[in-house]
Amino acid sequence: MLAKLRIKNYVLINELDVSFNNGLSIITGETGAGKSILLGALGLVLGDRADAKTLLDKNKKCFIEAEFTIKDYGLQDFFKAHDLDYESCTIIRREISPEGKSRAFINDTPVNLNLLKELSENLVDIHSQHQTLSLTESVFQLRVLDAVAAHAVLLKQYQQVYARHRTLEKLLADLIEKEHKSKAEFDFIQFQFNELDLAQLQQGEKEKLELELQLLTNTETILSSLSSAGQLLDDGNDNAIQALTQSFQVLNHVTKFHEGISALATRIQACKIEVKDIAAEINALQNDFHVNPYRLEIINERIDAYNKLEQKHRVTTAEELIALRNSFSDKLFDFSSMATEIEKTKVELAATYETLDKLSSQLTDNRKKASVKLKKEMANLLSEVVLPDAKFDVEISRSKDFNASGYDHVQFLFSANKGTTARELGKVASGGEMSRLMLCIKTILADSEAMPTIIFDEIDSGISGEVAFKVGGMIENLSSKRQVLAITHLPQMASKGKTHYFVYKQAEKGITKSAIKVLDKDERILEIAKMLSGENITDASMENAKELLLR
Repeated sequence: MLAKLRIKNYVLINELDVSFNNGLSIITGETGAGKSILLGALGLVLGDRADAKTLLDKNKKCFIEAEFTIKDYGLQDFFKAHDLDYESCTIIRREISPEGKSRAFINDTPVNLNLLKELSENLVDIHSQHQTLSLTESVFQLRVLDAVAAHAVLLKQYQQVYARHRTLEKLLADLIEKEHKSKAEFDFIQFQFNELDLAQLQQGEKEKLELELQLLTNTETILSSLSSAGQLLDDGNDNAIQALTQSFQVLNHVTKFHEGISALATRIQACKIEVKDIAAEINALQNDFHVNPYRLEIINERIDAYNKLEQKHRVTTAEELIALRNSFSDKLFDFSSMATEIEKTKVELAATYETLDKLSSQLTDNRKKASVKLKKEMANLLSEVVLPDAKFDVEISRSKDFNASGYDHVQFLFSANKGTTARELGKVASGGEMSRLMLCIKTILADSEAMPTIIFDEIDSGISGEVAFKVGGMIENLSSKRQVLAITHLPQMASKGKTHYFVYKQAEKGITKSAIKVLDKDERILEIAKMLSGENITDASMENAKELLLR
């Protein structure tokens, strides 16, 4: 329930603080007095767009604050889900700076407008003359029928499956398009992979081959060098070993005379042994080297294969070629797995389609039953608002494809006069009839959707007299279970209110400002009398006003 509304520096309102009661509250006042300003201010705290042009004093901030009693609304999960502090008395505040910047708060926590709107949908339903047009829209009509059908759980289940179905449809389309584009690339990548795979590339192979090539191309030089070294060490009369032997023999005769000479002789003997060992290894190495033109040709061809592939693929190492081959392999795997993914998606898509078909059939059955109930309730309500000969019908047709609500397309049909065929509501209903139709719909929705607070903004458009009294009575009945605020110009409706607010203008220091007050019994009689006869109040209008308040 809307408990309080505080407004500061908004349009013609300097500062206003008004409390609201439960039941039916009537708001009246002269045209331009500020009734729509109140509604505009409330709209801001409910998530409407802000505009700095609405500031009364362009140099100051605008503050609008609404206090709601929500303890019976079951909104604890909503507050928890959005990390908001839950308070049974919740305050929504909106601030607009002179620069046009807007900020919104729920219990002092900053929030965005989308969240504000989401919460406000659980708090207030504003019905204006403009909203009457929504009655002609198929989406709104379907919402009404679904509310009467009371199958919110089934509808949510359908919508979840439908969302998954749409996701799968897009996924399948993307996969097929990707597969189509990939086919042109597949053959080329397959060729590239085959070429690299057939080359049997190995990590470090090229470097080993290059070392072997270097040895093979220098085999003759190596053998010649080894032979020469061997001869110098252990061949001929002047070889190194012979020289060391002679040196040892010469020194060995005099070693007994000096310890240093003995040490040198020992070292020469050791060198001789080492040189003999080296000479033996040189001879052994010569046996390991052979001129092999066939092996040289194989190595050259293998290295050449590496070089050509590196040049072709614009890389500099065999490791890069191997990485490229692996990359091609991964892409080929992706191509092959894509077909599997497409088939898998098709299977799941078929399953969701089957589920959608089943759920949509249940929705259709429920809606057909609900349409019978709705027509019956509307017939009773239309009679109450002085449309006894009106005919209201619901036409349910099947669309070709699924949509977010099933297969069904709903159209409300209406005829105001007996004997005439019911046609599309938007084409045959007058403004007054539309207002009464919407009131009947709101009455039905109020019970189905449990809307806490309903605001009617001049729903009396196009009606008068007894019809207005009947409409007022229906709104009064509607307020027995919830808070209702009604802005009206009709005395018949104004007389139905539990609380009567009067909006008026007053001049302060040459500036016109809007204000509001709660009327007492005498003030209320006077206000309704004015609504009946204008500024020239007569005894008859005063008596008529008293009678209206007693009905």
